[in-house]
Amino acid sequence: IETWRLKLFQTREKRPRPHRDEKVLTGWNGLMIAAFAHTGSALAQPELVARAELAADFVLTELRTEEGRLLRRYCDGEARIPAFLEDYAFFVYGLTELFLATQKPHYLERALELTRDMEKLFADGQGAFFDTGSDSETVLVRGRSTFDGAQPSGNSLAALNLLRLGRLHGDTAMEERGEKVLTALAGQARKYPQGHSQLLIALDFALGPVDEVVLVATENEDVEEFEELLRCSFRPRTLRVHRSPERPEVERMIPTLAGKQAHKNRPTAYLCRDRACREPVTDRESLEKMLEGR
Repeated sequence: IETWRLKLFQTREKRPRPHRDEKVLTGWNGLMIAAFAHTGSALAQPELVARAELAADFVLTELRTEEGRLLRRYCDGEARIPAFLEDYAFFVYGLTELFLATQKPHYLERALELTRDMEKLFADGQGAFFDTGSDSETVLVRGRSTFDGAQPSGNSLAALNLLRLGRLHGDTAMEERGEKVLTALAGQARKYPQGHSQLLIALDFALGPVDEVVLVATENEDVEEFEELLRCSFRPRTLRVHRSPERPEVERMIPTLAGKQAHKNRPTAYLCRDRACREPVTDRESLEKMLEGR
């Protein structure tokens, strides 16, 4: 078989090769970053998370202007074209998943920064977002894509980003803007729900309940038993964050972390549901009962 495969390969090599699309797209990389970060975290495979970090750092370094404007594509050493709504929404989604996987504050900072830029550039004045920015060509009427197909629409992921980042950052105004996207597109989604699957995921998050789990390690013990519990079940409305004295900047961005300490000098978990925090627990079974509402 190998002999015939080699002969076939040698014959094919005599033909002109098809052109290969080698451009790097910000939006598609954002989706990949989210997938690698989430999967690597869920399966405890740090090499996948590291791959997501490499891609995110490349986009942040090579696909932004000096003023911070995100660009759409990179090819042959050159970045061009102002990014569209989907590029901002997809990349912010990736950065958010990467922060949740690594707890590295600069990913959350960039996600918040780009989300604010997205709102300024793409807001349509009716609650949702245009596909192109206010600094783009204006010869044609600015469109607004809302259907989720092979890839989600920029509006759907923008809604989810606003809801999740608003909850993490303690910014109720940001959460409300995410809800406005849902309201603006509700009529279309009601008529054709199967064409708005990602928007319905955002709606599910908005309806809640949303859990924030704060984990606090000690000098001698980590929080792996809590991490394992959160990894082994599907909890799309649960946001996991760590409090660490070495990263005070995270506490400034996530108000829920304030005042959380290790209880009885043991690794500790706090469950905060819809902005109300329960008593700290120091064992996996107690956290599991609280998550299940017992």
